Amino acid sequence: MSLISARNKLYLKISEGLTTEEVRSLRSLVTIDGHLPRGRVEHASPQDIFIMLERKLIISEGNLGFLAELLRQLHHSRLAEEVMAVEKAERGEGDAVPEPETSRTKCEITQPTRAPPMFISYCSDPYTDKKRTKGEIEEDVKMQRERVKTLSDELRRNGIDSRIDQYENYNPPTFWTKWTEEQIKSSDYVLMVCTPNYLKCIRGRRNEDAETESGASFQGIVFYSQLADPKLHGKFLPVFFDDVDRSLVPTCLRGAHVYGPLGDRPKYGQEKFDQLFCKIVGRIPKNKVPPPLGNVPAKFKSRKKES
Repeated sequence: MSLISARNKLYLKISEGLTTEEVRSLRSLVTIDGHLPRGRVEHASPQDIFIMLERKLIISEGNLGFLAELLRQLHHSRLAEEVMAVEKAERGEGDAVPEPETSRTKCEITQPTRAPPMFISYCSDPYTDKKRTKGEIEEDVKMQRERVKTLSDELRRNGIDSRIDQYENYNPPTFWTKWTEEQIKSSDYVLMVCTPNYLKCIRGRRNEDAETESGASFQGIVFYSQLADPKLHGKFLPVFFDDVDRSLVPTCLRGAHVYGPLGDRPKYGQEKFDQLFCKIVGRIPKNKVPPPLGNVPAKFKSRKKES
């Protein structure tokens, strides 16, 4: 039996094992934090929902932690353990060991079973104001690079395999375009730091010096092929350090959820950072989980009319 067959059979088993009320709760859980649009899951079966999550790369081969957490929230711990067994098999780790519960801070959910790979794409000079002096431009570049590195460092400190060009300064690749393509393809998510200059670079309307490792112009070449496929849109997350301005988001992603403003020193424990963090690890914050479904009050159950 193939690994994919094992997963599909598990999807079917889960679908058959959920009650009507639990299916409704499942739909709420996957829409409450923007993982899936409410309109698409309103009448979807559990198996259809799992396929949607795969297409959005929220669950994937060897990364089923989000599905396991959904089942725990629905009080199906045994099914959750079976999910983790399939995940371990897909990762070639042998016999499964039930994932322990944890009480970690705001997300109050299990840590991801692997470090999610993630790439941050940005433009070293965020602005397009031509009236700036050379010194002002240098200050803007310095500020942007520091903010990006602060964000990446904080993500890495909290278990995210965040990758940026600045980590390659002392061992640069031969071709930055190829390196960028590899980072995008191998990442679960790509953070797009949206600024006026970044949008122009991605659209190919501005040529940044290709010798600067953080130039977004050559990244744009790679992004075109990725963004042309709607199935891949889910892996691109627009983020802002400054105030959110949707006009700076690439057109095909303007309907997506936007993260920010993260500020100059994003840090775990800050609301906007935590929203982004929970999205990357595919977890639902405890305070966002809907309460267990109760019973209809007895006085409303009877339809018998009084004579």
